[in-house]
Amino acid sequence: MPTNVARLRQCCGQLRIQAKALGASPEAGMLLAGAQQCDALAAQAGPGANAPELNILKTALAGRNVPPVCQGF
Repeated sequence: MPTNVARLRQCCGQLRIQAKALGASPEAGMLLAGAQQCDALAAQAGPGANAPELNILKTALAGRNVPPVCQGF
């Protein structure tokens, strides 16, 4: 598995963990939705893992406190 794809999958998992830690807050719902979208993108990602589809995830998570592994996509 290419490094960027592995990192993207780590990001998905960390988003899910962070959402769970936030409980039933609106922020948790947004992070959980981001994690689900992230999972779908990771399943489709090629070796570069810089597909234009990642822009959707970037936009959804912009301005939010995301795990460090998610920064830079």
